[in-house]
Amino acid sequence: MYPRPKEVEYINEYKLLVTFDNMEKRIFNAEELLNDKWFVSLKNKGIFKNARIKYKTLEWPNGVDICPDDLYELSKPFIN
Repeated sequence: MYPRPKEVEYINEYKLLVTFDNMEKRIFNAEELLNDKWFVSLKNKGIFKNARIKYKTLEWPNGVDICPDDLYELSKPFIN
């Protein structure tokens, strides 16, 4: 089982900085997902910027979410 997201911060474009419960920080770039029918609504940056963590899952106000394991797999380590 992968770590679970704990905090999320909008960076720019379609990138988020996600802090996981093991304190690891990773960059999630959602741009590649935006053509998928489940994520196309996130092309609206007004929605995308408002990502939040709810029940250990990354979620947007319109109800779109992403599995915590997929989030971890699709993100890259944040190098400060």
